[in-house]
Amino acid sequence: MRRIIFALGIFSAAAVAGTWLLFTGGSPAADASPGSLDRDGRVVVWPGQADLARSEGDLLAADLLSDGRLSFEEYDRVTRAFVACVEARGGQLARPLVPGPLQVYAIEFTFPPRAEGDAAAVAAASQAAVDGCASPTYARISAIWSQAHQPSPAQLRDAHVQLVGCLRAEGLEIPEAAAAGGSLLPFVRDNMEAFVRCSGPVSDALGMSPGYFAGT
Repeated sequence: MRRIIFALGIFSAAAVAGTWLLFTGGSPAADASPGSLDRDGRVVVWPGQADLARSEGDLLAADLLSDGRLSFEEYDRVTRAFVACVEARGGQLARPLVPGPLQVYAIEFTFPPRAEGDAAAVAAASQAAVDGCASPTYARISAIWSQAHQPSPAQLRDAHVQLVGCLRAEGLEIPEAAAAGGSLLPFVRDNMEAFVRCSGPVSDALGMSPGYFAGT
């Protein structure tokens, strides 16, 4: 089966959410910091997020954010709707939909091989199915939730070091620049089986998609 890794979540969420925050402006409520968690474990969102979503026609997100908080239940509901959409288009979850240690879903889909078409066409069709289901609501809600549940820089550095050590033990040549934190993708694309073996334990420990470690 051809594996498609959908990696909108922990890794890109900060950049996406940061863009929304930049355009909404405003300041956080006096008793809470945006991006932090309140006493009930809900994410405190910036003022103006609901208005921005409404102005862009994203009425579901506007409703979810109208109280200035985002709960796990709301994030879970939107995520499951996204997954159901991809499954309706032929995708299958590669792992159970269970939140990782950071309370963020690391989502991977597999798509059954087709009888016709080359690998590039199959990959494009599979990615199109995922992209078509990644509605503005899912992108927005996932980004806001993930921004408040990111691994620490120290955790990411340790994970990268662990992954590089495993890849080298598998016989892959990883230059020092990449080993120090650069992108690993050019050095793993020809041996994805080794990458999957090495990235699995690291990804599970942080609750992150293996796709993050290919691109870092």
